[in-house]
Amino acid sequence: MTTNETSTGAPVGGPDLEAMLTASEVAQLFRVSAKTVGRWGRSGALPLYRTVGGHQRYRLADVRGFLGLDAEAVAS
Repeated sequence: MTTNETSTGAPVGGPDLEAMLTASEVAQLFRVSAKTVGRWGRSGALPLYRTVGGHQRYRLADVRGFLGLDAEAVAS
């Protein structure tokens, strides 16, 4: 266990740690397939980030913007 992890191995979250979603999680929000979300990411319509292992991730803030939702409205 490193100093940046909890006893369960999860990273220690700070106020500037951004929530990241998988393609499947984003697909559930939009009610589309994960492949469609991947296409959005590759086309640049939805900003795409890759993990060290090559997996695709999407920032929650970007997804909210793509949905047209205000961040405060979703949180409450």
